Amino acid sequence: MIRQRLLRLARDTAATTALEFGIIGNVLVLLLFAGIEIGGMIWTQATLQVVAAETARCAALGTCTSPASFAVSKATAELGFAMITTSNVYVASSPTSSHPCGSVTSGAYEVVTITSSYWLGNLVYPIAAKTQTATACFPN
Repeated sequence: MIRQRLLRLARDTAATTALEFGIIGNVLVLLLFAGIEIGGMIWTQATLQVVAAETARCAALGTCTSPASFAVSKATAELGFAMITTSNVYVASSPTSSHPCGSVTSGAYEVVTITSSYWLGNLVYPIAAKTQTATACFPN
C-alpha cells in the first residue's frame, strides 16, 4: 500500500511548475528589483545633473537670491518629493577660474556641486548604498 502511494506520488507532475518557479522565481524577482533600482539611480543622477546646471546658471546670472534654496525647490519640483536639502548643495562663493569645468580651463564661472544619497526604494543593497554627485558650471 505504501509502495503504491510512493510510486503514484513519484509519477505525479501536478506541482512541478510550482517547484520550478520556486527555484527560478527568486532570481527573477532579484533581477526585476535590480532593474528598478538601477533605473531609479539613473533617473536620480540625471535629475541632479539638470538641477546642478540650472542652479549654476541661476548663480552666474544672479537671477536667484539663494542658489542652494533654488536647487532644493527645483529638485523637489522635478521629482515631486524633497530629495536634497540646502546642506547637499555647494555653490562656489565667488566666480573661480581654478576649478576646471570640462575642457574649459580659462575664464570665471560658477561651480555648483550637489550630493545626494537618497533613493526611491533601496531595494538592492549593493546598488542602493551609493552616493551620487553632480557638478555643473556656468560662465560669468
